[in-house]
Amino acid sequence: MPIENTVQNLPDRIAKITKSWTQQHVLSLNDSHSIKIATFEGDFIWHSHPDTDEVFYCVSGGPFYIDIATAEPDSEIEREGYTTAELKVGDILCIPRTIRHRPRAPVLTGVTLTEKIGTVNTGDEADKSVLTVNLKEGQ
Repeated sequence: MPIENTVQNLPDRIAKITKSWTQQHVLSLNDSHSIKIATFEGDFIWHSHPDTDEVFYCVSGGPFYIDIATAEPDSEIEREGYTTAELKVGDILCIPRTIRHRPRAPVLTGVTLTEKIGTVNTGDEADKSVLTVNLKEGQ
């Protein structure tokens, strides 16, 4: 495995991303977790990650929001309940595994995500969304 010891400027890398909801791998931790960058704009889909927590850190732009389900099943979330977390530049939030959530960004926002290597961005909804990106580490 190559050594990832190059200093990287996250805002500069994020500024080069041209498509919202597209992720890029930045580096790996302990051969188990990936730090990724992305730009968010618009609404993502409700989803969860059954095997990993997901950490969001707002790098630039924003604020952006993460709706967090308080009702199940998925079809009832919009009607019966969710809370919303607001993240501004410098804010960080961990969504525990299995918790349904939906990121939203009214303006272009640069974000880092930390999660297990191989995590698909749309989680348990991967086969239902055109937003699904199965990112290979190193891309």
